[in-house]
Amino acid sequence: MITRALILAAFLLLLPGCSSLLYYPYDGFAVSPAKMKHAPEDIVIETEDGTKIHAWYFKAPTKPKGTLLFFHGNAQNLTTHFYNLYWILEQGYDYLIFDYRGYGMSEGKPNPEGTLKDGKAALRWIAKHKRTKSLYLFGQSLGGAVLLRTACDLKGEVAFDRIVVDSTFSSYKRAGQKLLSRSWITWAFQWLPFLVLSDEYAPKACVETLSPTPLLVVHGTDDPTIAFSLGEKIYETAREPKEFWRVEGGKHTDFLFRDHNQFQSKLITWLETPVRPQSEVESIDPLTGH
Repeated sequence: MITRALILAAFLLLLPGCSSLLYYPYDGFAVSPAKMKHAPEDIVIETEDGTKIHAWYFKAPTKPKGTLLFFHGNAQNLTTHFYNLYWILEQGYDYLIFDYRGYGMSEGKPNPEGTLKDGKAALRWIAKHKRTKSLYLFGQSLGGAVLLRTACDLKGEVAFDRIVVDSTFSSYKRAGQKLLSRSWITWAFQWLPFLVLSDEYAPKACVETLSPTPLLVVHGTDDPTIAFSLGEKIYETAREPKEFWRVEGGKHTDFLFRDHNQFQSKLITWLETPVRPQSEVESIDPLTGH
């Protein structure tokens, strides 16, 4: 069966200026902070071009061991995506999640250049206001691409300790091509992303420069949105220290809630384990431990 997403993708790629149409923001509230056990602090961050973006700052109920900056994926807004890391508060971690321009209560309209500015503003803000020494960057799907480029551009300016990217890509063009290749009705249009999408603000050319910051790449083998091979490509391009978690049967951005949430504890262990000498670093399948 041809999915609605594939047909829509093909249609959008035929339109001029289609990069801005690849975003699916939502300006409503899916969950009220008043109903949460750990309510967030509302934060407004101003980007370098004056756009004001909205963020939630969640603080751990105990003295925090570290802080995460969460770059969420496409569609909806932080009122739906926050749940992916909400559990980590009980593990003793603070985290900040922000909305890109045009999402939720953030001003403006999304585009690759603008979302990169948003990522930089959020990273600068949390680096200045966090309560802990350690800072970790976590990105899913589209957010992973924004995170990687943000980290590349601010590496010499802002200190961060580890990077986690889940179900993501390093090239907007390649991600579009892989999506269109999955159906016979869109297969013939695989060339379109290379003509109408730009990688000017993608992390494609800079992933290897993130070393020696430890990088964890996670991808589900059955991801229907972002091809598994795109996650592999990021890992192959990156330099040590790096780790790859191949999630057998994993779908799109679902690894933290698979297999009785075992990946939650694995993530905490990875964050808290000292970095090994580069000669000992290897790709590890978290399902087997090898």
